Amino acid sequence: MEYVVLKMKSTIGAIILFVFDIDKEKNFYQENFGLDTVEDSPGWVVLKAGAVELGLHQIPAEYGPYTPSEEETNVKLVFDVQGDINQLRQSFLEKQISIGDIKTWDGYPYLVCDGKDPEGNVFQIRTRK
Repeated sequence: MEYVVLKMKSTIGAIILFVFDIDKEKNFYQENFGLDTVEDSPGWVVLKAGAVELGLHQIPAEYGPYTPSEEETNVKLVFDVQGDINQLRQSFLEKQISIGDIKTWDGYPYLVCDGKDPEGNVFQIRTRK
């Protein structure tokens, strides 16, 4: 099989997350990450996440519910945050949002912490050391 290599630069303009409860997911990302709504129509929401838009696409009810395990998911939304990551992690815990321990590695310039949104999609908060 031969692959075609594009000879142009590209950027990611949007990421689409397929969800069952679109209102719950929209509220989660607005309340916890301060994302503004760009578009809101039945079955489709677009949130502004910096240079990238986060699209939330409604999954038909007959396909659910489904909550992926961390091993089954192949997408992680990473949010760069300002301020004390310990305080932010604590605020997630107080809201009973599933979030793990803060981690880092030698030579890696970030402190990171993985959590899960209401449908089990993995997100990460990170801040520079």
